[in-house]
Amino acid sequence: MQELVVNESESGQRLLRYLNRHLKEAPDSFLYKMLRKKNITLNGKRAAGSEKTAAGDIVCLYLSDDTIRKFSGVPSCESDGAVRKLPDNCDILYRSRDYLFVSKPAGILSQKAFRDDISLTELVRGYLRAEQKGSESAYPASPANRLDRNTSGIILFGLTARGTKTLTGMLADRSADKRYLAIVSGTTLTDGVYSVFYTKDSSRNRVILSDVKTESSEESGKMTTGFRVLCRGRSFSLIEAHLLTGRPHQIRAHLAYLGYPVAGDPKYGRRELNRTLSDRYGITRQMLHSWKITFPGTGDAPSELAGKVFEASLPGDMVNAMKLLELTL
Repeated sequence: MQELVVNESESGQRLLRYLNRHLKEAPDSFLYKMLRKKNITLNGKRAAGSEKTAAGDIVCLYLSDDTIRKFSGVPSCESDGAVRKLPDNCDILYRSRDYLFVSKPAGILSQKAFRDDISLTELVRGYLRAEQKGSESAYPASPANRLDRNTSGIILFGLTARGTKTLTGMLADRSADKRYLAIVSGTTLTDGVYSVFYTKDSSRNRVILSDVKTESSEESGKMTTGFRVLCRGRSFSLIEAHLLTGRPHQIRAHLAYLGYPVAGDPKYGRRELNRTLSDRYGITRQMLHSWKITFPGTGDAPSELAGKVFEASLPGDMVNAMKLLELTL
């Protein structure tokens, strides 16, 4: 048996689609059969597969380990223990029985998109497996949040179902406060909280923003972000971003919409500017970093995390970019 906890980025999708992501090789006919027989349950109850998932939901797979491994499409490099350590620039920020917080380097996926991908999730599981001398944990380390491949910073892993559910719940209700740092083009952004309507464009894997509610944006909703300028250079600024909603590509899309694209952002940035940044300064990815998370005080968080603050140091490429762009804190 294996318990899965739906994280924030996985919420709002049909249960069958969620299962398709975790049991990639299983045909829908098999999944529907397991749902009917209650070999797969949602929050302890029989499910049809059409239910919408929510952050913190618990999906139980009453299947053998071999069946789960077979249908998960686990690549041989994970199953044979070849993945044994984290990258040298992947710092462990906190470790306990229930939690593992790491600083993800840019260039690594948080979770794999295709069967043969090796993401931070596989690296963490391989690291833990090696630490336990090859023994399998009853609960696979699960990320409670995710970052784009080329965004660096804090990823929170639950090492138990309880740990993952706790983290997912605090991220979903915003009681755990996340802050990001970004280098943006422009120097006149005003501190404040900004809201805008957004629409998903799945065909291009991006979002479209508008000040005016449309039929499609009404279904998607609003994104709300707080921005604070930490320092201004001649042409660029370093800003702190505070997510008040959790939307796809929220910080990158919102800043670009306001006229302050993240330096090096290939999706929402300016092509000519990015070419100049690459040629002149060697900036080849979006300068966005998941910097800090603050947990609520006693009563709203487990005692070991209550009131604690965890920070991921700026990676070397962002530190260098700040120097080159004349940004000094």
